[in-house]
Amino acid sequence: MGGSAIGGDLLKALAERTFHLPIHVVRNEEVPSYVNDKTLALIVSYSGNTEETLHAFETAVQKKHAKPILFSTGGILKEKALAHRLPYLEIPGGLMPRAALPYTFIPLIFALNKSVGFPDQTEAIHESIIILKGLREEISKASKNHDAHRLAKALRDKIPMIYSGTPAFAPAARRWKCQMNENAKQPAAFGVFPEATHNDIVGYTHPLPVHKSLGCIILRDVDESAKVKQRLEFTKKAMEKAGSQVHEVFSKGKSFLSRLLFLCYYGDFVSLFLAEEKDVDPVGIQVIDELKAELSGANR
Repeated sequence: MGGSAIGGDLLKALAERTFHLPIHVVRNEEVPSYVNDKTLALIVSYSGNTEETLHAFETAVQKKHAKPILFSTGGILKEKALAHRLPYLEIPGGLMPRAALPYTFIPLIFALNKSVGFPDQTEAIHESIIILKGLREEISKASKNHDAHRLAKALRDKIPMIYSGTPAFAPAARRWKCQMNENAKQPAAFGVFPEATHNDIVGYTHPLPVHKSLGCIILRDVDESAKVKQRLEFTKKAMEKAGSQVHEVFSKGKSFLSRLLFLCYYGDFVSLFLAEEKDVDPVGIQVIDELKAELSGANR
């Protein structure tokens, strides 16, 4: 759930390019009916206490006998791993789940590599580290003159509509959406091309006042085909004609992993800069805490 699920999305996107087995990301307490004793279940909860994740664990592992590997900073999930002698990796604590993405993603790659032969990603991981450090230093040196700052400023009074230029980068678009929600306290939505050209694009064909309140961000790849470029350029013109702002962020890196993580990291910065522009606390998620408290009371 939430920040702990994004790692699964990234893993799925990577697997679709490199692996022969399918990966399904479960974002609720109900597991798919096809889960059985031949299923490998990666159970991820940063806190180890996420209600939906614990319920899914009970169903997948204890009822359907799926083979599990558990990941958390501790909590009930660790207790269950120790009690049932299950494979468990304790990851570093003290962070917000959304800020712990490296710990809820990279270990999954190594777990799959050791257990089912997932292709080695060491070289791509090393490149990603260089790319992300480079972005961080670039933004630090440029201060408020960096494009990420300018984008946040442009989105100050807009509703971000984040689009992935290709399905492969859909997790990055989702990550942007979630970071806008939690860090910037901002409503946001995300879509994916080419699917967006079969529905979303029609929403920009009849200009309305609401279109002026939209800030469209298209996440693009440095390795786009001519057809993808044509599709995105056409849609960009339709959005602008309707009165919406359109911004583009291009990936960086040679490996697919580094390009995917670059787009995620860029969005993290934009969401924090947007929080600064709006003068809101990017850390607090009081409404989620209130919901959990209310649900806890209902359970009793």
